[in-house]
Amino acid sequence: MTKSEREHIERAVALGCALCRHIGYGESPAEYHHRRTGTGAGRKAQHIDGMPLCPQHHRIGSEALHAMGRKSWEAHFGITEIELIEQTQALLYAPNDREQLRRNMVARRKLENMRDMEEE
Repeated sequence: MTKSEREHIERAVALGCALCRHIGYGESPAEYHHRRTGTGAGRKAQHIDGMPLCPQHHRIGSEALHAMGRKSWEAHFGITEIELIEQTQALLYAPNDREQLRRNMVARRKLENMRDMEEE
């Protein structure tokens, strides 16, 4: 992991849980979740492609992403992993940086949609 990746993760985690923020629970301690959308089994996304989640929404309990699976978790909360990552990046980066990140995310989303179609 590079210094800039480590700094990105530290800054993201300092924001608190992205899902708690989205659903109005307020601040909560968080840990870093690497994007699962578009990654193969047992593979992690790049460090920039992640979001802060509290342990209850990340890996512990009945509403945890890792317990429910990504698709069920997204349906349950009515927001996608990608949307929460985009919200996190919007909070972390200046508008010019966000535009580049947005273009990257759009390109990734197209690729992920193609992979999802191949899996079905």
